[in-house]
Amino acid sequence: MNTGDEAKNAFMGLRGGIFHAQTLGKGGLVQKEHSGYTGLHWIECFIVKNGVCVARSSEFFVNIQ
Repeated sequence: MNTGDEAKNAFMGLRGGIFHAQTLGKGGLVQKEHSGYTGLHWIECFIVKNGVCVARSSEFFVNIQ
C-alpha cells in the first residue's frame, strides 16, 4: 500500500490488493517490489486456499523518506 501526497497525486499511485507471488525462492514464495514514493508503506501476507483466506500475517510497515 502506498500513502502520502506523492502517491495520492500520481496516476495509479495509491494502490493495494491481493495478487499471486511471481517467483518461488529458496525460502518459499517471494514477492519483490520497489516504490517511487515517500511516505508510509506496508505489506501483509495472505494465504488463500480454494478461494478462502486460511492465514494472514500482521502488517509490516516501512516509512520511506
